[in-house]
Amino acid sequence: MCKKTAVCCLFILHLSSGCVPTLSTNFESARLLQPKTIEMQGYGSRYFGVLNNSINEEWGPRTNNYGLSLAYGLSSKIRLRARIESIDLKDRAEFFYGPILPSGSRVHYAEIGLKYGWNQHKNIRTAISLPLGVFSHGADALGYIIPTFYASYSKNDTFEIGINGKLHYWFNESVSIPWFSTGMVVGVSSNVNKWCLRSEINTDIYNISVGVGFAYTISPSK
Repeated sequence: MCKKTAVCCLFILHLSSGCVPTLSTNFESARLLQPKTIEMQGYGSRYFGVLNNSINEEWGPRTNNYGLSLAYGLSSKIRLRARIESIDLKDRAEFFYGPILPSGSRVHYAEIGLKYGWNQHKNIRTAISLPLGVFSHGADALGYIIPTFYASYSKNDTFEIGINGKLHYWFNESVSIPWFSTGMVVGVSSNVNKWCLRSEINTDIYNISVGVGFAYTISPSK
């Protein structure tokens, strides 16, 4: 038991000191799409944390992230979403027990997952999702899963605010411990069911991410 605890502590310390930050921002609320509806979204975010080469644990920008997502409403309670994201390192970072990547390197991420929601016809909504993804850099790749819980409040389809909790888990040959992050997203629009401008802030204790995304929804022709 003591040995396992020690390994866990070492792993957590290792994460806090220079790995590529976990992906915390995804610019989603608990709201789902109507059946056969398509949502396209573009977004950008910046991650801040303790710099890898900092002597006095100085905080600064670690990555700039840019992404695109495409979602489809399978039913009134289930949504399918895929996204791709480019991660530009502003500070050197370790590729999850892999090589040390210098500042200026680019890591790629791709993901697909389902989201299930309930209370979708009320002001207060809740949902859960299970995205499966993969990080890649050159010949190196890493599987990733992020079970996520959402809760949000909306008013007249023009404003919504939500919170989320994510459990990050990656698959490699070394010890992998679930890593938790939490955040808040705010969306504004003249009609959220047509378009929405969303801003989000997240933290996983050792990193803080902030960003903005714009979503456009295409409804099926009647």
